[in-house]
Amino acid sequence: MPTGQGQEISACPLYSAVSRSVSSIQMPRKTACLGGFTPDGPPSAISLAVGALAFRPNFDMLRNMNATPSSRDEPAKARRIELNVASLSQLFNTMDPSPYLEKDLDHDAEEFIVGWAREFPVREPVELVVHLGESPSGQDAQALVAGAVHHYFEYRARLSRLDFRRLMREGWQSLLIGVVFLGGCLAAGQALAGQESSRILSVVRESLVIAGWVAMWRPMEIYLYEWWPLRRRGRVFEKLSTMRVTVSRVPATNGEPSGLH
Repeated sequence: MPTGQGQEISACPLYSAVSRSVSSIQMPRKTACLGGFTPDGPPSAISLAVGALAFRPNFDMLRNMNATPSSRDEPAKARRIELNVASLSQLFNTMDPSPYLEKDLDHDAEEFIVGWAREFPVREPVELVVHLGESPSGQDAQALVAGAVHHYFEYRARLSRLDFRRLMREGWQSLLIGVVFLGGCLAAGQALAGQESSRILSVVRESLVIAGWVAMWRPMEIYLYEWWPLRRRGRVFEKLSTMRVTVSRVPATNGEPSGLH
């Protein structure tokens, strides 16, 4: 087989076909030279590879154009809690002499709101709709109820955080006491084990071991069972302290809380 450059190029059928297709394109001399063409011959293999890469379709861009937004990016729809009251006196504690913005909520109204809020996942937002039968004269019921509800649950969330810190402090204190007491009981039991064996000493030794482990019950109860319900309740209060509150004027009803969507 001849070893000339033109014969080597012709020896590859695929390359020859591509070369003839590209050579048939009429292009200006300057542009053809920039793309790898030479005035006297077909394009080089390097120029063909560069051209293929340059005109390769961008599949990533096409996928991004056809992609639909995931449900994770969409804002979560707030769960609605509806409360029917005849007047503001049914929503707040009438025994509290503080102004409306600082009053405590009525116990039944609070339990109703918190009870329904705990039924939903903690991360899902909630919305409170108060159907008010009798609006206060000379006052904006919307701003009044929203401010009072937010202030009250913010106060309850602050108390919950304080209770949680107190419980954690009690937990490590009781854990320290329990470990020291358990170590003393085990050491005393080991000391009694070196004495002459008798039924009384056996009972005392086993009693010391049992008493030592009983002393560990309180820290185990705190760190295994008590902290997470308190923490979850505090998170519910924090969510309720920032929820949307809407007041709607409706005809007076029996004042009983009802309705949830």
